[in-house]
Amino acid sequence: MRHADGNQEVTLDELERVLAVVAYCVLRMGPHLNPLLDRLEREVERARKDDPRERARRILEAHTERGGRKAIPLSAVALTSRE
Repeated sequence: MRHADGNQEVTLDELERVLAVVAYCVLRMGPHLNPLLDRLEREVERARKDDPRERARRILEAHTERGGRKAIPLSAVALTSRE
């Protein structure tokens, strides 16, 4: 998904923020906005799937202490953003 000017991709953070605004609008204005909410939820999921940082987080989370024998100590993994 691109910005209206067509020059830049919409970031995951931007999509999540817009999703929260639309969710608020659905609650305040009614279900006629549900299709927009549905579309944004699909776009957020697609962006999460395609975002290398999100994919890396999911992989590392699967290999933390909950991962049993494949575990990487949590102290060795910093999952904070550097942005």
